[in-house]
Amino acid sequence: MFILQRSFLKTATLTEELKNKLSGKIRIGITTEEISGEVELRFSEIDTLKTEEAVFRSQADYVSLDYSAILLTPACFDAPFSDKDRTYPYIPGSEIQSIVRSCISDSTEKEWDNIICTNAYIGFDNRRLLPVPACISVVKLDKSKMRYRLSKGRDPKLLEQDTELTDCFASDFQGNLLTYTTPETEHILSENGEMYDALTSGQVFYGRIYGNHDTIQKLTSGISLKPLLFAGTLSKEGYGEIYLNITGVNESEVPVEFPVKVFDFVCISDVLLIGDDGMPSCKAEDLLKEIEAVLNCPGKLMMEGQYINISKDYSVNRNWNLDNPVVRCIAKGSVIRVKTKDDEPVDIFPLRNCFLGERTKDGYGEVMAYPAVDRYYRLAESVSPPLYEITYPLSPEEETVGKTFKESVSLAVLRSRIKALAFADYAEWKAGVPMETLLPMDLLLLMRNQFAPALSEEKLVLWYTEELEAYDEGNSN
Repeated sequence: MFILQRSFLKTATLTEELKNKLSGKIRIGITTEEISGEVELRFSEIDTLKTEEAVFRSQADYVSLDYSAILLTPACFDAPFSDKDRTYPYIPGSEIQSIVRSCISDSTEKEWDNIICTNAYIGFDNRRLLPVPACISVVKLDKSKMRYRLSKGRDPKLLEQDTELTDCFASDFQGNLLTYTTPETEHILSENGEMYDALTSGQVFYGRIYGNHDTIQKLTSGISLKPLLFAGTLSKEGYGEIYLNITGVNESEVPVEFPVKVFDFVCISDVLLIGDDGMPSCKAEDLLKEIEAVLNCPGKLMMEGQYINISKDYSVNRNWNLDNPVVRCIAKGSVIRVKTKDDEPVDIFPLRNCFLGERTKDGYGEVMAYPAVDRYYRLAESVSPPLYEITYPLSPEEETVGKTFKESVSLAVLRSRIKALAFADYAEWKAGVPMETLLPMDLLLLMRNQFAPALSEEKLVLWYTEELEAYDEGNSN
């Protein structure tokens, strides 16, 4: 018997009736004579995770909130009709939108019309790591680094050793691309016996939710009161347990002119565009038209270069009344370099924190634009996915139980080792060799020091003798 300790957050309370049913000894898993499955459950209120308390300033207009999402259990985010052995390497904005709605009890459909939830990407050093741009190549000299190509007329052979961390993007964008990582995944078994790919628990993802002032206040308060939520394909089976933590609230930005002649436009999420023919479009030219519409400068821009990837979206589009259409999107990480035709600057401020195209409320269409820097590439270093560590303090009683359990297991292992030695010596002992001659005291002391240093030598000899006699009695019967 041993103790399984589960920490319940103070915000996730259990009824006394449920506690009484679960407390004490129960059986779980496969039960056989060898594996009884008997465990004892105890419950303790431990405040292991704390939500930051957001403070709203009076007369300020808040337009978004930032959050971290800690995976407490493995989480699976697979698209409908996609392979079940694959999961999105992020938490889709549609999932975030679905689970946070329950945090506002009095929410209405009209209130959610202005909500946009970005994809939550894995974080490092308390910031969201953005998707790696499509204009990359792995540096042959070091596969842990990637090179971003945008400028023309540069010879990579001449710059192979250049490790200067200047970038084709402005510094605020560069900070999120200085490192990149791929989230850890694992296979989990569903109730129907199928294997699913899932994001490993303990990883931290970051995202942002946009809305009007009142909704952001309600969401901030609601998430703080109910931070423990479930998301993903197998949430009904106990997977996808997520702890949301508000990391900041953002006021509306004061418009500041940002005039540039050449800039880089990056897709931070998949972008779903509808062309003039009414069908999904993956053309860079249609993306350029969207940019011109946002900047209110039709026909003024031209492309210097494009790095477009395509992704297939299998999810159901509610607006088209079609069953599970496969939609082609411009994939996250796609980049185009844009230049003004008349060599006059254009203000790109409207493209900051901007969304384009369809289904923006589901996390699609997040884009960024930054002044171009005439560098051929930059190097980014790969890092391991950060894991959130949770420690559970034990009561004195639980420490005593744990110590007793550890000692009993160690003694059982030591006894089995002594039994093996006695079995090896049994034939000689039965043939008349004195026990004092057979007794492997050096080995017994070595094993005792490994498993039970406090055990006396007399006990070692006694166990060895008892095992010999037990073999003899067994053979006699």
